[in-house]
Amino acid sequence: MCADDRGLLWLSGLAVVMLWVNSALSVYDTNFFFVVRPPVEGLPLLNLDHGWHVYFLTVVGIGLVALTSVHLPTMLRERRSHSKMK
Repeated sequence: MCADDRGLLWLSGLAVVMLWVNSALSVYDTNFFFVVRPPVEGLPLLNLDHGWHVYFLTVVGIGLVALTSVHLPTMLRERRSHSKMK
C-alpha cells in the first residue's frame, strides 16, 4: 500500500468519525460543520444576512487567509535562501 492510499484511507476514516461525532453531539444542539449554518447567532462576519452563498465564500476566504498566514513565513524563508544561493 503506497503513501497516497494510506493518506486517502486516513482521510476517509476521519470523515466518518467526524460525521459520527457531529451526529452524536447533535442531541445538545451543537454543530461542528460551520458550512451548514453559523456556529452561533449574531456574529458580525459569519452570518446568513446576505445568503448562504456569501456565508460559504466567507468561510472559504477565512480558511485561505488562515492557511496563507501559517505557510507564508516558511515560503518567504525558502525564497530568501534560494536567492542567496544564486
